[in-house]
Amino acid sequence: MIRAGRLCLLLAVAGCSVTPSVPPPENLESIYHDRAQRLHGLDDWALLGRLSIDDSHDGGSGRLHWQRSANEMQLDFRGSLGQGAWRLRVGPGQARLERGDGSVTAAESIDELVQAEMGWSVPVEALRWWVLGVAAPGGDDALELDARGRPIALAQLGWTVRYDRYLPVGDLQLPGRLEATRGSYRVRLAVKRWTLGAGAQ
Repeated sequence: MIRAGRLCLLLAVAGCSVTPSVPPPENLESIYHDRAQRLHGLDDWALLGRLSIDDSHDGGSGRLHWQRSANEMQLDFRGSLGQGAWRLRVGPGQARLERGDGSVTAAESIDELVQAEMGWSVPVEALRWWVLGVAAPGGDDALELDARGRPIALAQLGWTVRYDRYLPVGDLQLPGRLEATRGSYRVRLAVKRWTLGAGAQ
């Protein structure tokens, strides 16, 4: 009986030693907000991945290189076999789309430009926050968090964003895969690599 008691005690201690510490549910929101505050201050970053856009009638996918600095943003896209290449540059008061055939379209905002080009709205200004795994400034309609305070899903601007993978980037955890949907519209991004810091490429 004594041996059995000792064995049970050892198993209990061993179990405690390998059980990960999970924050209580009431702390998850504060963990998320601390993380969001840090990410909102992250001005310089870049990602390399694969972008897919679909509206149930038309769509496309290809390689995306997205660079962000304090005052500007640039997205370079190249479709399969080099088709459908474009570069989107965004700076103060102007968004500029440069296509692979040399043609150029400009507008005062990135969302206005994308709306004119695609015929439906992709909230790129909000997407630049969503790709970091935080809601865009201005509040969120709904937020579902995992045990580490990271979004599993968020709803904002009529879109639902779902995350199913995070990648370690330094001491941060940034999304590795996300999907944003609104009705029949769908935007998917699978990130292969994140780069942080000034001059990130």
